Amino acid sequence: MPPPQQHILVADDDEILSELLQLLLTNEGFSVVTVRDGDEALLALEAKRPNLIVLDIMIPGLSGFDLLRKLKSNQFYREIPVIMLSSRSGERDQLQAFDFGAADFIAKPFWVEELGVRIRRVLARHRAEMPE
Repeated sequence: MPPPQQHILVADDDEILSELLQLLLTNEGFSVVTVRDGDEALLALEAKRPNLIVLDIMIPGLSGFDLLRKLKSNQFYREIPVIMLSSRSGERDQLQAFDFGAADFIAKPFWVEELGVRIRRVLARHRAEMPE
């Protein structure tokens, strides 16, 4: 029996990037939902729990960092791995993302193929760490 399809939530206000990520990840066999801001991300989380979240730091409404902190302090969402994306690629932003609980950080611009590899790696690591 094939494994169940993995569901990914992408929160980024860059429409072109979001469409590109949706196309890439769908072609790799993932179910993908894209949202433009932090508030939409919360609604999407309530509608369907993702296996992984790709989250831009600088999104309208609830910022990526604020949303990450909120997720990691919530018992229902804290185990969902989050990959942060940002054009703010300074060391401080990366350290802050990891301090808040991000599983990975990718600076923009990036290769979309690299994101696919990192998503698969984070999901595999997450499955290995979860108790049976």
